[in-house]
Amino acid sequence: MAKRNMRSALKDSLVMEERTVKDRFEKAETLLRGKERERIPIKENNRQKEEKVKVVRDSFTMPQTDYELITLLKKRSLESGIEITKSGILRAGLLALNQMSEGDFLNKIGNVEKIKTGRPKQVI
Repeated sequence: MAKRNMRSALKDSLVMEERTVKDRFEKAETLLRGKERERIPIKENNRQKEEKVKVVRDSFTMPQTDYELITLLKKRSLESGIEITKSGILRAGLLALNQMSEGDFLNKIGNVEKIKTGRPKQVI
């Protein structure tokens, strides 16, 4: 008889724990959903799907110092809690250049070091 009581008590305990965990997850999801609604505007149902943007792969040459700067900017964004790729860093730079006034844009472009394009020679 003691075994039966122990089994049923254990079963009841597991069921209660499962309900508690489920309730906690439901509360967390409702809280998170509420925050998402505040940040993201609701899309209209009859709105057509946006066309996918074609992704282009390219290669380019840059000085080692500029390449290291990308790494520093990635670390800086991670310290702020935002994970970004090298490609993302470059795209953010393009957006920043595009938003500049004509004078600032020409000033920044004029300050870019001119380098020889192509693959660097391999040292053996």
